[in-house]
Formats: sequence, C-alpha cells, structure tokens
Amino acid sequence: DKSEAQRQAAAATEHAASQRELLQRQLERAEAEAQQQRAAVSEMQMALRRAEHDKAQAALEAEPFKAQAERTRAEADSSKRRLEEQVSKLLSDLEALKRQNLQAYDAVNRLKGEKEALQRDSDTARHVLNAHEQAQARTDGEKQMLNRMLDQYRASQATVDEDNQRKQRRINEQDA
Repeated sequence: DKSEAQRQAAAATEHAASQRELLQRQLERAEAEAQQQRAAVSEMQMALRRAEHDKAQAALEAEPFKAQAERTRAEADSSKRRLEEQVSKLLSDLEALKRQNLQAYDAVNRLKGEKEALQRDSDTARHVLNAHEQAQARTDGEKQMLNRMLDQYRASQATVDEDNQRKQRRINEQDA
C-alpha cells in the first residue's frame, strides 16, 4: 500500500509537474503574444501621432495656398462682376445705337422727302421761268420785274442747291 501510495504520489507529482510545465509554456506564449500586441499597439500609436503631425503640418503648409486661392477667387468674382457690368453697358449702348439708327433712318427718309419736294418746286419754278421768258415781249417794267424775280429765284435756288448738297452729304455720311 505504501508503494502504491508512493507510486500514486509520484504520478500525481509528475502529472502536476507536467501540468505546471504546460501552464508555464501557455503563460510564456500568452506573455509573448501580449508583448507582440503591446508592440503593435505602440507602433499604431506612433503611426497615429505621425499621421496627426503630418496632418497638422499639411494644414500649416496649405494655409498660404488657401489664402492665395481665396484671393484668386475674390479677383475672379470681381472680374466677373466688372465684365457683367461692361456687357450690360454694351447692351444698353447697343439699344441706344439702335434707337439712333432708327432716328437717323427717319431723318434720311424725311430729307429724301424734302429733296423730292424741293425738286418738284424746282421743276415748277423752271416751268414758271420758261413761261416768263416766253413772255419777254411784255413791257420793260414787267421785264425788270421778271428779271428781279428771276434773280431772287436763282439766289433761292442756289440756297436750295446748297441745302440739298449739304443734306445729300449728310445722307451719304449717314449711309457710310
């Protein structure tokens, strides 16, 4: 019985030692894994700190570019507003020119009408002159009176011709 008890005690001791060794190996593996995890966490924390530093550095380096971009945007907005104002003024000027063209066209038509009326008056005056010239057999007083009327008519005709020439030049200038 004693030897059986010793044998059982030895087996129990051996089993306990085996269990202790097994537990020791598991503990060492667990500690190694924990050490690896701590190293990985430390590495990730370092990487995170580097990333935050890089982000802050990039923000600092981007600041002048942001300011430049803002200035460029403000200048572009200002240029756009100036161009819009210029386009608006040009459109307004164009409308004014259209109105002036219509007025000039009306004036040209009016001048053409006046020219035609003056031409009719001139033709009528020539007919009258011819009638007067055919009646030269009348008295000297009538002849002098007719000569005075003729002189007046010629002076008037010269004024009319000058006016016609001036109006024609205006028409030609406006047509050009």
